[in-house]
Amino acid sequence: MGYVSNAMIEMAEAGAVMAEVTEVQAWRAAGHAVPLIWVEIDTYRGRRNMPAMTLETAERLAGCLEDEQARDGLRQAVEDARSYLTTVGRVCAQCGCHGQRHFFVDTGSETLCVGCG
Repeated sequence: MGYVSNAMIEMAEAGAVMAEVTEVQAWRAAGHAVPLIWVEIDTYRGRRNMPAMTLETAERLAGCLEDEQARDGLRQAVEDARSYLTTVGRVCAQCGCHGQRHFFVDTGSETLCVGCG
């Protein structure tokens, strides 16, 4: 997988979607409250923090933006993130991580990632 695909997975695991800073600035200038969070992802330059917004913030914005293309893009990003989280199906009972990079151990009573198990 490419860096963008990995970033999308890491964003979904963090309960967030990627945010373009210029778009966020424009939305804020239009009067919308758009708090950013920072999610650490793998890039070709190593791990770095990328701007993001929570799924709840993206969903709220998708309901009130005037720009139809931006609304559709946010809705699709939220849907993709939620779809990814539901199809993965395995969640560590201790730390809550999901995803491809984590291998899981079933202890019989609970499922743990390798880091916690």
